[in-house]
Amino acid sequence: MESGRSKRTLREVNAPYLIGDKRAALTNFLARLEAEYGDDVWRVILFGSQTRGDADPESDVDLLVVARGDLENARRVNQWCQQNHSPWVSEIVISEQEYQNDQRLKLPFYVTVRREGIELWDQQARAIEEHQTPLDFIEGEPRMLTLETIETIRIYLSNLREQRDEASTLANVAHWRGAISHLYYAAFYITTAALYTVNIVRGKHKGVFDAINQFLVKPDLLEPEYRDIYKRLMEGRLNVDYRPQKRIAGEKILGDDELRQLYYDGERYIEKLQQFLFDRGIIKTDFDG
Repeated sequence: MESGRSKRTLREVNAPYLIGDKRAALTNFLARLEAEYGDDVWRVILFGSQTRGDADPESDVDLLVVARGDLENARRVNQWCQQNHSPWVSEIVISEQEYQNDQRLKLPFYVTVRREGIELWDQQARAIEEHQTPLDFIEGEPRMLTLETIETIRIYLSNLREQRDEASTLANVAHWRGAISHLYYAAFYITTAALYTVNIVRGKHKGVFDAINQFLVKPDLLEPEYRDIYKRLMEGRLNVDYRPQKRIAGEKILGDDELRQLYYDGERYIEKLQQFLFDRGIIKTDFDG
C-alpha cells in the first residue's frame, strides 16, 4: 500500500525519466520503508541514470538512504533493505554521521549526489543543506590546503597504497592481469587526489579521464604522454576485468608482454603524479603516508 509520503513525493519531484514499472517499484519501496523505519530515516536521495536521463531498460533505480544517528541504526535500516528487496531498486545505506563527514570533506560520491540527486524524503533538509553547504568551489583553481583538503587527499593516498601493494604482489609472481586491475585503481586514486588540488571532483571513471585532459594537460600541469598512459591503463583494466563477457567485439586479448609493459608505464604514471603532489606541497616526500 502506498503511503502519503511516497505518493506525494513522486508526484511533486521533477523526475521525468523515472516512469513505468521502475517508478511503481520506487513508490512501493518508499511506502514500505516509511512504514517500517519512518522515524529512523533522515534522507532518501534518487541519483544516477534515472536523474540524468541516460538510463537504459536494465538500469537500476539508485538511492542513497541516510539513516538518522549512528552506524548501528544504519545497519538496522540496511539489513531491512537487504531482506525486503524491491525489484529495480538499488540502495546504498549510510548513517547521518557518515553523510555529514562526506559533506565536510566533499568527497566525489557526495558531490555527485548533490549535483544530480533528487530529494525524496525531506525537502527542508535539502534546502538547509544547499544554504549551509554550497558547492561553490571554482573548478580549475588551486584549492586551499585546509585540514579538510589534507584529510581528503590522505584518504585517496591510503586507497592508492592499498591498490598499489596488491598490484606489486601480483606483478612479482607475473600475474599481470590481476596486477593491471589493481594498478589502474591505484592510478585512479592518485589522479583523483591530483584533481582535487585544483577543485575537480569526479566520481565516474570516464569523468576522471576527461578531467585529466581538461584540467591537467591543457593548462600544462601534466604532459600529454601521461594522459595517454592513463587511457591505456583504463582500457587495459576493462580488457582484463571483463574478458570475455563485456569486451568490445573485435578487441584483442592483451598478452603478458603487453600487460607487463603497461604495468611499468602505469608505475611511471603514478610516480609522476606523486611528484605533482610533492611539488605543490601536498605531500612531504615522494610518497607521504
